[in-house]
Amino acid sequence: MTQLITRAQEVTPDHLEGLLQKAHLLPQGSITGITVQGRDDIQNRHTGEVAQLRLTFRDRPPGAPQRLYFKIAQGGREVDFYNRLMPHLPDLPIPHCFEALYDPASQSAHLFLEDVSTTHAPNRFPPGEPPAQLGLDQLRQMAASFARLHAACWGHFEDGLWRPVTRPHLLPEHLDWLPFFPPVPQAIEHYFSKPKQDLTDFFDFLGPALSPARRTIWSAVFAAFPRLALDRLLGGRHLTLNHRDPKQGNILYQKLENSRDGTGDDEKVFLLDWQQARLWTGPEDLAAYLACYWPPEKRRQIEESVLLHYHYILLDCGVSQYDWAALWHDYRLGIAEQCYRWVRVRRTRTHITERICANIIGAFEDLHCDELL
Repeated sequence: MTQLITRAQEVTPDHLEGLLQKAHLLPQGSITGITVQGRDDIQNRHTGEVAQLRLTFRDRPPGAPQRLYFKIAQGGREVDFYNRLMPHLPDLPIPHCFEALYDPASQSAHLFLEDVSTTHAPNRFPPGEPPAQLGLDQLRQMAASFARLHAACWGHFEDGLWRPVTRPHLLPEHLDWLPFFPPVPQAIEHYFSKPKQDLTDFFDFLGPALSPARRTIWSAVFAAFPRLALDRLLGGRHLTLNHRDPKQGNILYQKLENSRDGTGDDEKVFLLDWQQARLWTGPEDLAAYLACYWPPEKRRQIEESVLLHYHYILLDCGVSQYDWAALWHDYRLGIAEQCYRWVRVRRTRTHITERICANIIGAFEDLHCDELL
């Protein structure tokens, strides 16, 4: 029985040979060495160890990967994503997982993932500043990747039963590891409950960076959003797997030197890190990315085009009876959620927090999200 690996240095050639043989990538030859290299470009200090494993072979067959991505995660949600859901959705823009194992005793997991760093990389930029080398074509590719993921898991709850929309073979047991599957009022209320002291601490943390008018807006969102979330989920319509954490390091774009003409499946954007996945709306993922990390003047230039492309791909993948007005509502609701979420942000890196909060409230005001409250 495979046991949890807690450090990259514990990975053995025999273990990796078994994984590659199971994936039919090592019909011959053997692994003679493993070099562990930290991956600072995608390191997430909140999720545990992340490392790149470089493999050397004797008689390496074509197709055997020379690099793997090793991760230690907290909790078992990402393991459920790869073990229970992804075998039924092999066509999505998600790096292949060779092994995902969860240990209930330590509440930790290890994962061995396809390493796509030779062709893809995150596009990092300081929040509040114009992104470097990230054009509209790439953002539309990002939106398409999210749309394909969301469409594959799209469904409704009717009379307490899950009704998949685009993938009839996707059964409740493939998704019931997600929070809110099925939507239960007590669980939703608990998930979205925050003590009022959080709001006070948040205002104290930002200090004069948040004007009195914007404090009033944040207070209104803090009071209203749990009810909005409860109503949206209990409505049961047009729900899907939601990433919840689409920050820059979790979105891998095609490197410019590998890009062709900016269109087509060869330009797909890979999505990483499923530890916070849940059942929710699809457009919230785009709201979390655009509203948090894009300054208002830049977001305004690309927002509608990105969302229109996302909607087009949803419909092309088989989502029905979800018009532009419904998408726009869920997107604005997603922006309201960013206001609510960032009340409990970690109290560090003040300048970045200030920029992100300014981006969020700018989007909230631009799109008149107060109409939802």
